[in-house]
Amino acid sequence: MSEKLTEKQQLDFSSALSYMKTAKLILRDLEKENQTQNFFNKYKKEDINKWLENPAKNENKLVEVSCYFYNISQHYRRLCNHFGKMSTLDYICLPYKLDDENLDVDKFKKSYKKAIDKLDVMNIKSEFAKVINTMFREDVFYGYEYSTNDSYFIKKMPYRYCEITSIIDGVFSYQFNFAYFDRYPLKLAMYGAEFVEKYELYKTDKKKYQWQDLDHRKSFALKLNDDVDFVIPPFCSLIPLIFDIEDVKQLDRSKKEMDNYKLLLMELKLDDDGNFIGDFEEAKKYYNMLSNVLPSNIGLGMSPWSIKDYTFERSGKTTEVSDYANAQKDFWDNAGVNGSIFSSESSTAAAISSGLNSDQALIFNVHRMIERVINGMLKLDSGKYKFKVNILDVTIFNKKEYLDNLLKAATYGAPVKLAITSVLSGYTPADTYGMTVLENVLDVVNNWHVLQSTNTQNTGETTNTGGRPTVDDDKLTDAGEQARDDSRKI
Repeated sequence: MSEKLTEKQQLDFSSALSYMKTAKLILRDLEKENQTQNFFNKYKKEDINKWLENPAKNENKLVEVSCYFYNISQHYRRLCNHFGKMSTLDYICLPYKLDDENLDVDKFKKSYKKAIDKLDVMNIKSEFAKVINTMFREDVFYGYEYSTNDSYFIKKMPYRYCEITSIIDGVFSYQFNFAYFDRYPLKLAMYGAEFVEKYELYKTDKKKYQWQDLDHRKSFALKLNDDVDFVIPPFCSLIPLIFDIEDVKQLDRSKKEMDNYKLLLMELKLDDDGNFIGDFEEAKKYYNMLSNVLPSNIGLGMSPWSIKDYTFERSGKTTEVSDYANAQKDFWDNAGVNGSIFSSESSTAAAISSGLNSDQALIFNVHRMIERVINGMLKLDSGKYKFKVNILDVTIFNKKEYLDNLLKAATYGAPVKLAITSVLSGYTPADTYGMTVLENVLDVVNNWHVLQSTNTQNTGETTNTGGRPTVDDDKLTDAGEQARDDSRKI
């Protein structure tokens, strides 16, 4: 066959190519797939890596990125929520600096009732839950309190206009940039009297009074990474891995899409002189007939040459983990979290429990921070008897174990009954106090009678349930877990 086509052959071949509409449509779909905008079109992976190289100078950018990915990335959101929503925020109220030798019981009870009522109005479990969640997303929470005798609310301040400047009684204090109200003037009235007053001062000299301290009795800041003097979201270094997850997911999607594409090629025979054999018009007729009945994922073309396809699929593995699964595993591994918590990936209960112990240590440190904030508020109350809050180190993962330890301590006479009601029922100290009074008033002990049933009657029969007591799942070895699973299938 000659190396160059004649003018007639080129014309005929161009005519054949013009009929490859179905194939062309499919190719155009593939091109669109490859030309789609990046999953995270607002931020580039390269920019984030550059900001991470100098986090102290890019605080606001990293916080903004963290908030953005919290909203759009399921992986990042679940990681932040794993820590941010772990605590149950159960607490008890305890006296301190108590002179028990000169204790006035009536005044003591009144002071205790006043303290627990104040804590109940604060709605600690709700208000400080959003504080914790913000800390794991943004590193620092800037709060301002609004309270009355029967209501309490913590307002989250805009992080771009706040700056930690000092520590008062172990709690971070911050200054607020009053230029905020130049940009958002309609919000000024919503912030309250202190902000209105200080904004008027700011307008007298915008340079001198741009940054001002807020009343430390109403404002506070909690910082998760309190060992560094700049703001850095705790998981922002993992954000580049989210790009990797999405890139792999798109590659897998493209590969699966490509696997569904087929191309049928009508080969046009040439003679020794390079001329078409047969009637080209007849070939076009059959081409059109085929193109009208083929589904959209099958292309059709004509060519005087044979075309071979080559695939580069991996082989030699009977079982293969997808790149997407591996990318997700890398994300959880780099986060220091057991990924089995968030997926169906096989892992022993003991391994998960061990990983959770490390995760919970972060929450316990946050508990101590919250205690300092709340106890600072309780100190403002005058009176002979002082009380403090103790946030119990209870999470949704260790609640049963913590309660078991309290019950064991109670059998030896330890004064933990108030903690038991807090963990067991989620009662606040005010709830426990109210329930105690209510049951005494209603004389529940004497008025409530146990229903008669075989469970409460002695039938004279005995049963033998011998054997060792069952062990909790997280205490089992791998062999023990397998044995338990096998027994459940019987």
